[in-house]
Amino acid sequence: MKKLVSLLLVIVALLTVLTACAQKDPTSENQITPLKIGVLSGTTGMGAAKLVNDIKAGGEEISKYYASIDTYTDPSTLLSDIISGKVDIAALPTNAAATLFNKSKGNAQVVAINTLGVLYVLDSSGSVKSLSDLSGKTVYVATPGQTPEYIFKHIIEKNNIENVTISYDYTDLDSLTSAVATGAVEIALLPEPKVTIAQTTAANNGIANLAVAIDLTEEWSKVEDTVLTQGCVVARKETVDNNNAALEKFLADYEASISYITDKNNIDAAADAIAASGIIPKAPIAKKALPKCNITFIAGEEMKAALSSFLKVLYDMDKTAVGGNLPTDDFYYISK
Repeated sequence: MKKLVSLLLVIVALLTVLTACAQKDPTSENQITPLKIGVLSGTTGMGAAKLVNDIKAGGEEISKYYASIDTYTDPSTLLSDIISGKVDIAALPTNAAATLFNKSKGNAQVVAINTLGVLYVLDSSGSVKSLSDLSGKTVYVATPGQTPEYIFKHIIEKNNIENVTISYDYTDLDSLTSAVATGAVEIALLPEPKVTIAQTTAANNGIANLAVAIDLTEEWSKVEDTVLTQGCVVARKETVDNNNAALEKFLADYEASISYITDKNNIDAAADAIAASGIIPKAPIAKKALPKCNITFIAGEEMKAALSSFLKVLYDMDKTAVGGNLPTDDFYYISK
């Protein structure tokens, strides 16, 4: 009897150890924790539109991997929520992701690039056809000290364009978009979908000559060896380490969502999905803006090469643009 009791105790001990090991295994089927996801309204969030609507529709498979997905209008609120743990995965501007990595002491990793360049110079005067035409002109830029300004200044400097005045009279994108659409401002730097909104509103106001004069993504490629990378997706380090199966599921679903949204054959359905998700309020605006939004999915080593080069440019211009330090290699999530 004593031997039997001893054997049973050994078996119980082994089962306890095996159970503990299974609980520590981040790929264990039983350890999947449904994800809380945050995306920004506008271009950075557009690629997630199909996934947003799929998650909201629910279902057994969806509820297994996803707890919620919310659309934010303010990047700082989304940053706060991912730091606090209210959000596990977030779509953010790339420099905000680098800042998050630095401020959280490494508790965030970038898992994919989702948006390339989305910046354009709009002109209603008809006098701007190239970068050189900006000499002697005033260009209005919203939100000073952020990525659009750095990108614009870098391109201007690399092309030796002098005597360009940058005005910050309009301190947010909505007010600048409105000023361009009403003719109060002739030349401005705007991202999509604000470009499309400005042009659509201007046409309704009888201003038919508001044109995209310069594509900054094209101009960037002329002065740098890498692509312009403005949007990305980050995950909390805890999610990467302890909920990896859910993260990998998300990446597969997110890539599929982007493929759907960027397929030209789906443009009407994609625009409807974007509007239904609340990322852009009106489907016609989404449809017109989509071709100029450069939505993409880049992960792994290709992501690391492109994003690290872009962040280095920002860092050399102003260290605070990326949170004070260039992110180290462990900022970049490389799927195993």
